[in-house]
Amino acid sequence: MKLARVSKRINVIRGDIGDLQERIERSMRVLEGNVFPEELDALHKELLEKRDCLVTLKATRMEANVSCGMYEVILKLGEAKSYLRWLDGLDVSAGKSRGRSFDDSRTVMYMSQMTVAEKQVLVDAVKVSIEEMVDQLDDFNAETSIEV
Repeated sequence: MKLARVSKRINVIRGDIGDLQERIERSMRVLEGNVFPEELDALHKELLEKRDCLVTLKATRMEANVSCGMYEVILKLGEAKSYLRWLDGLDVSAGKSRGRSFDDSRTVMYMSQMTVAEKQVLVDAVKVSIEEMVDQLDDFNAETSIEV
């Protein structure tokens, strides 16, 4: 099975697990005298089976990624996305601004060590890097087969 299909299966199983967890939560308690909508033991057994299947698929996918040198790319991609979120949140605004407290009517002047344009250059470069890594992983996932 191609890694791309394994990833799709993993996502389907994750969804199934979420659905089962919701069903368990809805079936956990009822008002005294009412009938439980579903039997907890059967739901829990199915949840654990799905979890075990998910772990097996993820482990097999990870082994393929590690053995082919793609795990480092995955880690770099995660760190790049984290860096991008942080970078997007940086406040580089400068100039006059009202005070920050509720009753503060003073005007204050802010300075920044980076301009909005400089920040955007960094953001754009990280986005290009992320796109390249995603393309590399997509190609690998489309071309690589594993036994499951």
